[in-house]
Amino acid sequence: MSRIDYTEEQKEMKEAKTKREPSGNYTDYVVGFLFDRKRKLVVLIEKKRPEWQIGFLNGVGGHVEFSETPAEAMEREFEEETGLRILGWDHTITLIVAEDNERVFFFKAKWTHGEVKTVTDEKIIIANYNQLPENTLESVMWAIPLSLDLRFMRPIEFFFYRN
Repeated sequence: MSRIDYTEEQKEMKEAKTKREPSGNYTDYVVGFLFDRKRKLVVLIEKKRPEWQIGFLNGVGGHVEFSETPAEAMEREFEEETGLRILGWDHTITLIVAEDNERVFFFKAKWTHGEVKTVTDEKIIIANYNQLPENTLESVMWAIPLSLDLRFMRPIEFFFYRN
């Protein structure tokens, strides 16, 4: 696979767009996908909250606290929910939900040590990423393959608008 590179003009447009966004006006979340070394298995969590996610599988994550970066939040959230500390998360996707003033930062990491386990009331699931269960959130269905695709510059940025 070849990597797709942005032109200088595209890079400048992206930088200008980022600079125009007001800081501090978003509620930020993180979602992480921990893959085994062969990229066949992924760690997911069966959600009990928020209400719209109850019973669905999502990546492990949560809310970014005021005093932390998304990468720091990813490390903290993953350890809180699985009992395993993973360093070096790779920021792969940013999803901006304009109407809700929310940003979701997606991360991936390679599982090189330790054991993940359920340590909260939300169950940890290890799933085959090529055959995700039916109750997997739709956003996870597209975020996992995009996170693994090496042809794109990182992070990929999406703006989501409801009709």
